[in-house]
Amino acid sequence: MLRCLIGILSVCTLAFCGAVGAQEFPTRPLRIVTAAVGGATDLVALLGGEVQMSFATSSSVAAHIKSGKLRALAIGTAKPSALAPGLPTVAESGLPGYESASNAGMFVPGKTPARLITLLNREIVQALNRQEVRDLLFKDGTQVVGSSPGEFAAAIKAEMTSLGKVIKAAGIHTN
Repeated sequence: MLRCLIGILSVCTLAFCGAVGAQEFPTRPLRIVTAAVGGATDLVALLGGEVQMSFATSSSVAAHIKSGKLRALAIGTAKPSALAPGLPTVAESGLPGYESASNAGMFVPGKTPARLITLLNREIVQALNRQEVRDLLFKDGTQVVGSSPGEFAAAIKAEMTSLGKVIKAAGIHTN
């Protein structure tokens, strides 16, 4: 379900940033392919020519880009990424304000003691800072950011605020 929501929000973010006028958005012919788990469905549709464009994580398409089967047009992050040297951001490509990036993090139950969270964070960041781990993750299309729980929480809150504006502007509602 989350993968599907992210795909739809990426398209709605394009509309929000002006790629598609608000009055055109509901009637403009778009074929949106989303997948409930893993993103394989949209990748197969893209590789098979069923769709002409897809929003994907770099790790899911890196091998296809390297082989020449897919061409990356832009990266959704706010700043250029070492994962895609020379590739412009969507914002730099003409859609100011566009940002859509996947984040991954470690989560624990809400009642986990602070001292345990501190210990886990220290050990995880230490592991992520090992060069062989960074290299392995980078090779698979993941850029490592070892942050504090507070920094990660702030990033999640900022993304929720940003996507909240997109959801409201697009008129997305739950059933």
